[in-house]
Amino acid sequence: MAATEAERRRHRRLPMRLAVLYQFMDSSDGALRRGKTLNVSTGGLLMEIRQDGMSPEIGHLMKIDMQTPEAGGLFELGGRISGVARVIRIPGGSPAKHDRSRIALQFCQRPRFDV
Repeated sequence: MAATEAERRRHRRLPMRLAVLYQFMDSSDGALRRGKTLNVSTGGLLMEIRQDGMSPEIGHLMKIDMQTPEAGGLFELGGRISGVARVIRIPGGSPAKHDRSRIALQFCQRPRFDV
């Protein structure tokens, strides 16, 4: 019996839609871009981005900055999560074929949370 995606993960993913500002670290343009998370864990995130000239490739490093809203339960206080992540998977094949693509990122170190 094949292992499911959920069984292979080390960190539990939470379905969360958060706005993300990101920047490719291995790009000379230094542009800040916008995306949206689909799910987040302590180990990484799945994010949807628009294609705007810079296509992510596996291994690219990105600076990530997310705002968490104030809410009861999951995050009682709003804050900011930031860190450096590496593109580890591009679900659905080549991102250049679509206006939007999904990318799976793994944090290079534990992300920082500021209240």
